[in-house]
Amino acid sequence: MTKFSARYILQVLSFTTNHMLGMQCFTSVLLCCSAFLYVAGVRSTSVRFNCPPPPTNFPHGSINCKNRVCRYQCTSPNYELWPVGRDQNVCGADGNWQYDTPCCARPCPPYLLSDSVGLYHFKRGSMAFVFQTFAEILKIINIGADSTMGAGFTYGVGPVYSSVINFNEYDANATLFGKLFGERLGPVPDDSPTNTGAAIQFAVDSMLRTEVGMRDERIPKEITVITDSNSDDDVRTPAVYARSLGYIIYVYAFEREGYTFDEQQLLDITGNAKHIFRFVEGSTVSVKKTIKDLSKHFCQDPCTHISHENNR
Repeated sequence: MTKFSARYILQVLSFTTNHMLGMQCFTSVLLCCSAFLYVAGVRSTSVRFNCPPPPTNFPHGSINCKNRVCRYQCTSPNYELWPVGRDQNVCGADGNWQYDTPCCARPCPPYLLSDSVGLYHFKRGSMAFVFQTFAEILKIINIGADSTMGAGFTYGVGPVYSSVINFNEYDANATLFGKLFGERLGPVPDDSPTNTGAAIQFAVDSMLRTEVGMRDERIPKEITVITDSNSDDDVRTPAVYARSLGYIIYVYAFEREGYTFDEQQLLDITGNAKHIFRFVEGSTVSVKKTIKDLSKHFCQDPCTHISHENNR
């Protein structure tokens, strides 16, 4: 009678399990395929087709895989699956998963990730309108370390230094940011020049800097010009330079009765007509349009939101 070594028997069992039955475990070590494996919160069993293994780390959620199906759920507060409704994935006969792995993401908005510098130039007659508009926007977009961080200043002939709010002045606290906003930002005299070009250059040179709290290059950067007047200086040169650094520029043009904005100048600032928003007192259309555009730009794929990997 022929005798076989234990090693030979194990090799035969390995071949039979992995090839004759067409089953592949989610681990490089041969284990009984009916066993459950617990790896970094992922529970898995063998699947009947050879798909790539599911991720061993699923931040803010869990994966439960059985046979050819993996099911996902989010377990951290304020996180939800993205894409919406993508709660399961099936391994196909071609060896590919039906979908890319989803993620657990915070909804965007309100968790819209950006470092945003506001350049404010408005006359006293526009003040209430400007403040009311931003109050409405901040009801929809969060201020905080895991979403938008705001900075800003008032400008006329140049920046009003006493009005400057830097990113690192309020410890990512939305309430404190609102307090500083109300205390420091105010109207310019009616006869004040409007040097928007100089304000854009100041934002680039002095505000969008890590020394004053700007986050790293993974966070999108934006400059928003909030104005009720045309500029008296060259806007194109500093705006082109800012955009060449990857900064997105928006203009919020607050319409005054009988006043006409220079359309070419607004376009020179933004470089994109879709980044020009007009606000008319008494209308909420512009606020909705602004949020829609910001969401389209910053919320296309919440799974790329770098802060989702934190605070697990």
